Amino acid sequence: MRGNFGNIIFGTFLLAAGIWLLYSNEMKAVEMSNSLHDALNSVIQVHLLDPIYDINEGMLIYICGPIQLDEPLTEPEYGISVPAVKLKRRVQMYQWVEEITKKDGDDTLPTADSSFTATYTTEWKDKLIDSNRFFNTAEHHNPKEFPLKSAMYVSEVVHLGRYTLSPELKDRFTDFISVTSDERPERRDIKLHVGLYYHSIDVWNPEVGDIRVQFSYAGLQGAIVTVVGKQVNSELKGSLLSPGRVPVYMLLSQQHAHHTWFTRLFRILAWMLVYLGTTFLHHLIKTYNRIGLDENWLSVTLSMCVGLLVTALVWYSHRPWLGSILFTGSVLPFIWPFIKRLHTDQHYHSL
Repeated sequence: MRGNFGNIIFGTFLLAAGIWLLYSNEMKAVEMSNSLHDALNSVIQVHLLDPIYDINEGMLIYICGPIQLDEPLTEPEYGISVPAVKLKRRVQMYQWVEEITKKDGDDTLPTADSSFTATYTTEWKDKLIDSNRFFNTAEHHNPKEFPLKSAMYVSEVVHLGRYTLSPELKDRFTDFISVTSDERPERRDIKLHVGLYYHSIDVWNPEVGDIRVQFSYAGLQGAIVTVVGKQVNSELKGSLLSPGRVPVYMLLSQQHAHHTWFTRLFRILAWMLVYLGTTFLHHLIKTYNRIGLDENWLSVTLSMCVGLLVTALVWYSHRPWLGSILFTGSVLPFIWPFIKRLHTDQHYHSL
């Protein structure tokens, strides 16, 4: 005990942290499973032409159909007008880019007296590059800011049948498609080339500080979507939206599967903490190992048993059959040596 006091303290901390993480993670998994079951039993399917019933206030609504907009999203200077939920403006600027090449075997940061080579090229970049950090700033200056910022435009009102979509549901439109237009801007300093709008004198030979703009949209008017959301007056609130016609069970299962991956990830992380805790406590556990557990697999066995036991206790109230199976698996390594010893004694007496 005295010789392993530090390991015992640290191992106990890791073991407690792993058990707490596993318990909280399994509780969230149970809540997610219950919410999926409740949603499947309580969701109400409505059609596009159905009126908004007050009796459905606060209930989960399942609806599928084409989206409609009050007005298109526009960028007048570029002649862009798209009837979509979102319109994204991406701005890039032509800038100097520095690349440092150090001599072989020199792992230190380059300084004024170290051996390195600085090369400079020009590229289109989304973010501003600070040229004041360059080693050679005499002939390589980038502007201090973008003359035009990237932006995201979102339609104020998006209809699905007689309902409108909440901002959370509009955020679910993430599949952007580039805008292709042959209409050239009225401004002469803006040139259209292959779907990009250049603020440049010469598209083929841009200068540092020139910008180019690309537009893309998501959620085109008339696109069919499936939504499960809570009815609040005439608005659907929530985050369950999928393109196309998707059955309600599949849509809810997709959301459940998304959270399942995180549950599995934290489950593995929790087991690793428990395993590390039992590893640091290996000497203490080995000293009090009176039931004949294999000492080579002691940490693995105990960590698996602890993980199964905690999971069984959480899931027993939700699914008793699953909790019973997990509990049996958690105590089996402790019972098996006794069963094996009993079988050996019976065989000895029979002889």
